Amino acid sequence: MQGDIERVLIPQARIAERVRELAGQIVADHTPPVMPGEAEITIVPVLTGAMIFCCDLIRHIPIAMKIGLLTVSSYPGASLRTQGSQVIGQQLGDVRGRHVLLLDDILDSGGTMRTVLPL
Repeated sequence: MQGDIERVLIPQARIAERVRELAGQIVADHTPPVMPGEAEITIVPVLTGAMIFCCDLIRHIPIAMKIGLLTVSSYPGASLRTQGSQVIGQQLGDVRGRHVLLLDDILDSGGTMRTVLPL
């Protein structure tokens, strides 16, 4: 793949290092858990874009967690223009009173976050 790219903007090793740093910050913020053995955090990737990042991140988080899933679309069907973010699928469970880490791959207008935060 790198042969197709004129120059690499951010080397893979630097991205991996930053993912480890982020995981370390998350662990520091959520350790020790309120009750031993209880999942302290729910990690929710916005599918499908954030899934690979989520997988890389949680490999470095050695604390109990739950995973929730959201599928959001701004471009329904064959549309080339955004129609505003819409939740089209979710597997969250009850997240009331829990720490939730919402992961998305692209933040531009903030429409996806405005749509999913109330959930």
